[in-house]
Amino acid sequence: MPVPDQVDRRVGGMSFEELEDALTLDEHDLDSALLEQGDLYYRAAKCCVLESSRRDAAKQALDEAEAHADSEVRRQVAHSETRVTEPEIAARKTRHPEVVEARNAFVDIKTSAAIWAALERAYEQRMKALDKLTDLYRAGYFSDRAGSRMDEAGRDVAAVRGREALQREREGRGRSLATRRPT
Repeated sequence: MPVPDQVDRRVGGMSFEELEDALTLDEHDLDSALLEQGDLYYRAAKCCVLESSRRDAAKQALDEAEAHADSEVRRQVAHSETRVTEPEIAARKTRHPEVVEARNAFVDIKTSAAIWAALERAYEQRMKALDKLTDLYRAGYFSDRAGSRMDEAGRDVAAVRGREALQREREGRGRSLATRRPT
C-alpha cells in the first residue's frame, strides 16, 4: 500500500506510520489509550483535511490543464486543412502531456487523501473500541486472562516503550511551542 507522502508527515512529531501503529490497543493500558485518543485523532484528521485540500487543488490543476489543452488542440485544428471531429479533439486533449501529468498527479493525491481518510475513520472506530474495552475491563473480563496474550514482562516492556514514546512526543511538542512564543 502506498504511504501518503505529500502532507507534512511529522504533524505533531508523528509520521503516518506512527499514527497507523498507534491504532493498536492494549487492553491492559486503556488509560493511556484514552488519554492519547483525542490528540491522535486530531493529528490524523488534520492530515486528512490537508490532503483533501491538496486533492481539490490537484483537481483544479487538472481542469485547467484540460482547458489549456482543449484551446491548444482547437487552435492546431483550426490551422489544419483536415476535418477533425469532436471525439478526435477529445482524444488529443486526453493525450496532451500537460493533461497526462496533471491526471497522474491527481490520481496519486486522490489515493493519498483516501488513505488518510481511512486512517481518520480508523481512529473513530478506535474510540468506539476503547469504549467497549473499557466496559469489558470494568466488568472484569480481562482479569482472568491477564497472561493470555502477553506475559507480564512483555506487557511491562511494551508499556514502558509506549510511555517513553509519549514522553518524547510531549517533550518535542514543548520545544516546538517554546520556539513559537513571541519574546
